[in-house]
This record gives sequence, structure tokens and C-alpha cells, in this order.
Amino acid sequence: MKTIIIWLMTLIISVGLLVSGVLANWLHSNLYDSLAEPNQMFRQWLLPGPAVLVLFGIIALTSIVMIRRQFTSQHSQIVQVLKSLINRDTSLSHASAPNIQPLLTEVQEELARSRNAAEIQANYLKALIAQLDIAVLEVTDEGHIDQSNPAAERLLGLSFIRAWQETLSGNGISTTENSVSTPAAHQDAEQTQEQHNIGNLRKLLQQHKASSRGELIWHYPNHKETFIYTLIQSFNQGKQRTLLTLQSIEKQLVAHEVKAHQQLVKVLTHEIANSIAPMVSLAQSAEGISADMLNNGVKGSEDLVEALATVSRRGQHLTQFIQSFKALSTPVNTRLEATYLRPQVEEVFLLMQEDCASIEVSIEISPTFEVMVDQGLFEQVLINLIKNASEATLGLAHRQIRLVAQHIDQVACLDIIDNGSGISEQASTSIFVPFFTTKSDGTGIGLPLARSLMLSQGGNLLLLNESQHGQFRCVFG
Repeated sequence: MKTIIIWLMTLIISVGLLVSGVLANWLHSNLYDSLAEPNQMFRQWLLPGPAVLVLFGIIALTSIVMIRRQFTSQHSQIVQVLKSLINRDTSLSHASAPNIQPLLTEVQEELARSRNAAEIQANYLKALIAQLDIAVLEVTDEGHIDQSNPAAERLLGLSFIRAWQETLSGNGISTTENSVSTPAAHQDAEQTQEQHNIGNLRKLLQQHKASSRGELIWHYPNHKETFIYTLIQSFNQGKQRTLLTLQSIEKQLVAHEVKAHQQLVKVLTHEIANSIAPMVSLAQSAEGISADMLNNGVKGSEDLVEALATVSRRGQHLTQFIQSFKALSTPVNTRLEATYLRPQVEEVFLLMQEDCASIEVSIEISPTFEVMVDQGLFEQVLINLIKNASEATLGLAHRQIRLVAQHIDQVACLDIIDNGSGISEQASTSIFVPFFTTKSDGTGIGLPLARSLMLSQGGNLLLLNESQHGQFRCVFG
């Protein structure tokens, strides 16, 4: 800055001298004729010659050039400083301006601290969103899914995301990936439900609202779930972006349903037990009296003894039946732990080897397939499901039960499949309702209890009607 001031002063002085010299020569030339005796001193000292004027001009031009060079140098230094800040270059120094070096270093350090804090915050938010059980998607104005978290891939399915992108690119929905191992009818069903989901999502994204909230029904190959969605539209870097969150409330709905069933069972068992207990007691007392009558030879006492014995026996069976129902209304305490699935399945089959003696059992589970379960509770779930599959194959010449473990959209699942006739569509809507049964001697407890136990472990139990055979799926949390 001092250099610029010096050259600026030099420029002002030289221009002033140059202008005054030119003006003096002009005045002398115009006044020379009017002077009787020209002042020789005036001509000698006040009139600069051409060489002096040229010198003043050179000095002025040199000052202009040097001032311009100084401004250019400072502009270049500012550009270098800004570039060094943008490129995070902390090695930049200015020997020509050492006084600004400490300030530059301080600015760089402050920017580095701010940048590190922003990166830490961004990484924290990314990790937090990745751990959410809520699907988060960022959608461009054209409809492309720009970013998504693992929950979105799990809830929507990778196949749907691929189908969505292919639809936007005009290629349609591709099913060639699974065409070798998947039957054509099942492919058509999957394509239909994907088209249905694509249509629903497209309608949702085409809403011209800054924000909205509501319910969205999502169709899977074997069932459907209810999502709560939140949609927010905003602008990012001049481009419209839509932030969409999806949260499945199916587990909550099922949990409320199970809780309602448990309350109903609790009330019914309490009322029925209160009625049966005195009846059984009276029947047993009357049975003792009738036995005395029989010993005394009272006519017709044999039929009375037999009838009272039947009533007493049936009352005891009803009491046991009610005690078994209480399992549905009793809260359970779970202790989840990482468990290898195959050893536990094999252990259950050892316990049930008598029931499965004539059944061809196929266990398609990797030895390293691991799930988070309460081993005691899940063992009861397996017993109920395998018993159900065993009873479904009664009367068949060739009885089969398959257990297949796999990860579906990053969720661990276990399918229990039998070659029985399956469950009718009408019965499938009530299969998990307590007291409902399709068997003549069934109690309607096993499947509702199994689903209740799976829900208590953070999972679920689903009935799959994609084939003509019985198939239940344990979904692990």
C-alpha cells in the first residue's frame, strides 16, 4: 500500500510539473510579442525546455505503469488467497506482505475448524439417518431417486427401486433377473404389484404441495402394509427436491390387534372359568352321592353315575382348555440374543421326531445364518408351526416339510413350507384370530400364540398364499 501511495504522489507531481511547463510555454509564446523587453530571467528559469517536458511525461507514464502493476499484483494476491482458502492450501505465504500472513493463517484455521465441524455434523446426520427404521428418500424434480437410506431399500425393496428407475428411463419393468428360478405366474404377480406401487408413488410425488402427510398402502408379493408418509418439497441449489419419508405402521396395527385379542381372551377365560369351576365342583359332589346311591341299589343310579362322570370329566377338560388360553393373554419377557438358526431348528425336530417320523424333512439353512431371538420363545414358535405343518400333511402318501432361511431385502426370514392343501383365501383372513380353527379338534391357539411371540421379539409371522401349499414366514426383527 505504501508503494502505491509513493507512486501516486510521483504521478501527481510529475503531471503537475508537466502541465505547468506546457502552460508556461503557451503563455510565453502568446505574451512574447507584447513584452517590450522580454525578461531573460523568466525565459531561463521558468520556461522548461522540451527535454524537461519529455522527462516529466516519462515519469508520469512510469508512475501510471507502476501503480497499475501494484494494483494487478494485489489483485493477484487476493485471488491466490481465495484459491488457497477454497483448495484448503495452508502453505501459501506472502513475502511482499508479511503483515497479512498472521491474519491469513488465522482465517485458514477458522475455516478449517468450521469445515471440520460441518463434516462431523454431516457424518453424524448420515449415520443417524442410516440407523433409522424410517425410509428416507430424496427425489429430483424429474422423479429420480437421488439418495436413500438402508431402511428405504429394506421397506420398498431393491427390485422396486430398480423398476422405478427403469420406468423413468422408459425401459419398463424388467423381470429377466429372476426369470430362471421364478414361475411365470409369480413373475406376473410381482410385476403387477410393482406397477401398482409405482402408480401410487407417482401420484404422491405429483402433488403440488409444499408439504403433506397421510397413509400409503404398499403391496408386497404376499401381503400389504400401511405406511405413514411425510412429503416436503424444497429447493436446493436452484433445483426442486422432494424429501419423502415412509414409516411402516403394520407392526403397530398388528400389535394393537393382538392386544385386543389378548384382552378379549382374558375377559372370556375369566368369565368362563368362574362359571365352570363351581359346575365342576357340584358335578364331583353329585358324583359321590350317585356312587352311594349305586351302592345302595337305587334303581337307575348307573345312568346317573355315568352322566355325572361325563359332566365332571368334560368340566375338567374345559378347565385345562381355559388354562391353555391364558397363554395368549399373559405378557412375556424377552431376552434377545444372537443365535445360529440351524442348530435350534435341528433341536426342535429332535424333540418332535415322533410326530415327524413319516415326514421327509428338508432344512435349507446355512450353518452361519444368524438371527436375534429369545431362544425359549422362538422354540415354542417352531413347535407350533412344525406341528401345524405336520397336521396339514396327514393323509398324504408322501409328506414333506421344508424350512428355508434367506435374507429378503436385508431382513432375515424363515419359511416353513408343507405339501399340504394350504389354507383357503377365506380362512386366511382369520387364521391369526384366537379361537378360529380349520380343524375339527383344533383349539385356535397355536398360530395366534406363535404370532404374538414373534411380535414380542420384534419380528412378525406371516401367512404366504403364493402357492397351493401351506407356507408361513417368520420375519426376524
